[in-house]
Amino acid sequence: MREKQVPLNEINMNRLYPSTICMKNEKSVRMLQSRFSFDWARRHTYSEIGILKKVGYAIGLACLLYGILRLSVADHKGAQALRAHDLQIIPSQSVPWDHSIYFDTQFLNNAGLVAATLKEEGFTHGYFTTQDGTRINYLFGKRADATCTLIACGGWFPGKKEGLASLYKLIPESCNLLLFDARGHGGSDGYLFSSLLRYGQHEYKDVMAAIEFTYAQTGLPSIIFGLCAGAFHSVHALTALKNHPRVPTDAVAGLVFDSGWGSLMKTSRSVPKAKIRDVIKNSLAKIWDKKTIECSRLFNGMMYCADLVYDVCHYCLYKPFVDEKNTNIADKIADVSVPVLFVHATDDAYVCIDEVKKLADRVPCKQCWWIDQPSRHARNHLKHKHAYKEKLAAFITQSISS
Repeated sequence: MREKQVPLNEINMNRLYPSTICMKNEKSVRMLQSRFSFDWARRHTYSEIGILKKVGYAIGLACLLYGILRLSVADHKGAQALRAHDLQIIPSQSVPWDHSIYFDTQFLNNAGLVAATLKEEGFTHGYFTTQDGTRINYLFGKRADATCTLIACGGWFPGKKEGLASLYKLIPESCNLLLFDARGHGGSDGYLFSSLLRYGQHEYKDVMAAIEFTYAQTGLPSIIFGLCAGAFHSVHALTALKNHPRVPTDAVAGLVFDSGWGSLMKTSRSVPKAKIRDVIKNSLAKIWDKKTIECSRLFNGMMYCADLVYDVCHYCLYKPFVDEKNTNIADKIADVSVPVLFVHATDDAYVCIDEVKKLADRVPCKQCWWIDQPSRHARNHLKHKHAYKEKLAAFITQSISS
């Protein structure tokens, strides 16, 4: 009687050679072993790949959350870096301007200390109100025989007015300086993260209110200094200023477009991903040198997972709410009639310089300073302060006289 053959999918390690199986020769045994090993390895490989994918997604999500956490506590760590005895540090007039404390990043991260120091320098603080009723906190420094006022518009995060205090040492002596917190920042009304899905739609009103406030206080023309998101909002403000009833057309003499961008959709992807990349790289720098990190499979794998997780979150949770048609300034910037000074670093990983060059091509009256030396996003005025001071003074003088 012929014995029943056991199907291959029923074979396991404990039943590899059962007595009920009829094997004709040794060659059949080897073939059966090889087929079983391949089938077993294939099933387990697929299982392990699924586990690795889940682990990769978990690592990417953890990196994303870690980057956001680092962003949220960066300002707090900067404030804690200066101890109580450092509160007595007041810049002296005898100190050269390029060695001033206003170029110390730890000092600039301590908003309370910066505000107290500026008040010692004669700055006044208070609030002005936008057309939609938002109260904006400011620091205003007036100088004798001033011919204009520079209005400083900061970026998205941390975006506090005290972070631009370096401009106090960079602008000419004949220029006033207004620093203000955009809505949701510092001492101004509003909430930053809760209004994230509406970001870019109303912030230009803060710039318009700042222009109206300074003109009412001094009657002098203003130079708008926009840094990162501040440059984006400033373009919106200048295009909307034409219909403002209380501000004349000559109230603004020029615009500095430093590390700015034109598309909220593109920048909301490139900036966070570049920040996460920096956080991961700095964390791995404790183990390897930077050259090794760039070639590391661990680093590239972590970045791949982090980018994948962020792209999915951005596409599902943010993109549907962005009003790209009304917020993109690619077309609006052509309507800016005042001179514009474009400042951007060629190695800026947060905002690609090619996008900024496309914006510059649309502006009729412009000057461009493309920095080809090592720099950082929104840190050009700190990295290249001597050249920055010279070019800023020349631009202000030319804009006021024209």
